[in-house]
Amino acid sequence: MVYQDKPIIQLVYLPENSRPVAVCILAAKDAAAKEVLSGLHADIQYAYWQDEDHAVIVVGHMPEKHLTQ
Repeated sequence: MVYQDKPIIQLVYLPENSRPVAVCILAAKDAAAKEVLSGLHADIQYAYWQDEDHAVIVVGHMPEKHLTQ
């Protein structure tokens, strides 16, 4: 899959008795490393961070401690 001309990997966990969680990983060459940014959008939690090679986005309902580590 490609997003804005960058390869993207998306993994989704769909448990039977709980809410889904998705992880997206994008190529982010030449990007500056960033600490974890997290928040709430439309009642869905998210966390985002990147290093010099990849950007990672986690989306779903998770305990706050899991979004900041």
